[in-house]
This record gives sequence, C-alpha cells and structure tokens, in this order.
Amino acid sequence: MAASLRRPSFSASSSSSADPDDEGVRGTCEDASICKRFAVSLGYWHDPYIQHLVRLSKERKAPEINRGYFARVHGVSQLIKAFLQKTECHCQILNLGAGMDTTFWRLKDEDLLPSKYFEVDFPMIVTRKLHSIKHKPFLLQPIIELHSEDTLQIDGHLLDSKRYAIIGADLRDLPELEEKLKKYNMNPHNQGVAGVAGEGTEAQRDWTACCPRPHGLTAGKFQARIQTQAGRRRSTCSQAPSVTIRAT
Repeated sequence: MAASLRRPSFSASSSSSADPDDEGVRGTCEDASICKRFAVSLGYWHDPYIQHLVRLSKERKAPEINRGYFARVHGVSQLIKAFLQKTECHCQILNLGAGMDTTFWRLKDEDLLPSKYFEVDFPMIVTRKLHSIKHKPFLLQPIIELHSEDTLQIDGHLLDSKRYAIIGADLRDLPELEEKLKKYNMNPHNQGVAGVAGEGTEAQRDWTACCPRPHGLTAGKFQARIQTQAGRRRSTCSQAPSVTIRAT
C-alpha cells in the first residue's frame, strides 16, 4: 500500500489552440457546472468535490433549475449503480462530454468504481479540469491511492491512471479518439461498457446503462454509434447531437 500512496511525478506538455467555432459548446459546460454547484450549495444533493472544480455563482438559480439538475444527477446515479451492480464492477464506463463531472470521486467514496472510468471532452475543457486536479490534493489524492505505478501520467490534455483516464479529444475525429481509448486500455471486448452520451457537454446528456449481459461493445459498433451523430457537434447547444453507446 505504501507504494501506491507515493506522490507521482508528472510529465508536462503544452496546450494546443482551440477551434473558436466550438466556443458555444464549451460555454454550455460552464453554465451546467455553475448550476450544479449552486444546487449543491443549497443542499439538493451531496457533492464535496464540485466546489474544487467550479466557482460558486452569486446569481441565484430558479428552483425549477435546481430541481431539474437534482433529478438528472439522481437518475444518472441510479443507472450507474444498477450497471455496476449487474456487472459486479467488472466493467468500464465511458463518459463523453464529461465537463467538470465528479462521478469518479463519488463512486470511489461508495466503493463502486468500475475497472476503469474514462472521460472525454474538448482539450480546452480537459486542461481546466486537470489544472484543478493537479493543484488540489482533495481531488488528486484519491487518484493516487488507486494508482500502483511510480509515475502518474498527467499533462495538458490527458490524465491516465490505473482506474481513471481523462482524455482531451474531438468526437468528430473518430480515428484519433479510438486510438487514444485503445492506448489507455479501454477493452470493450472483454468487459461490459456503459456509455455516457453528451450533447456537446455535460449540460445536456443522456446516460445509457443497460447491460443485460456484459459481453462488451465491439470496436465496429463503438465507431458506428458515435459516427451517427458526432460529425454534427458544432458551436451551439441546440445543434449538439446526442451520442449513445449501449452496452451489449
């Protein structure tokens, strides 16, 4: 256990420039995150991690917004737990358009982590999240505790550890996305996969966690399901597609 608690060294890399056409999509991440942070501050649900990733807005949100996010978070949580219980946690979860989501830490607190939890979002959003993780021990330490290697790979657009990976990528570039997921040990052939579908960001998403039998998702099915919608992910939330990967 002592080895797993050693503080890893970090590799570094520079951030690449972002496409200004996608600013509207990235903006919905900020809006959704602030709404969640506000609802948590009022006690709608317990999330001790979001305050380390998202600022608290001085603007009060309407009760309908707070209740809506509570319903979303509670529903997603129930679906994830049902999937993990069915597979006895011998599965992987892929979160597309994860934004500032804190599901990984909350699952760890409940001892319900899958074999590996993956997040994908725009490189610019990933860079913001990784900056917070690197500089806030409350976020970093739980990752280190689960990592058995001396070096934890974390740079501008990537975090890769034994149980958690955050990947900066564009869903419109499917070959690059598939290559990165394979490189960081996504193995849909041997384990069930629950897909998190993002309409651009975490502001509008649909989680699918139906896995009647955890035989996984083939690479062909993975690409086909994403290809249907990912090419239209553009600069406004209303145009952003819903991408759903169903475990089979």
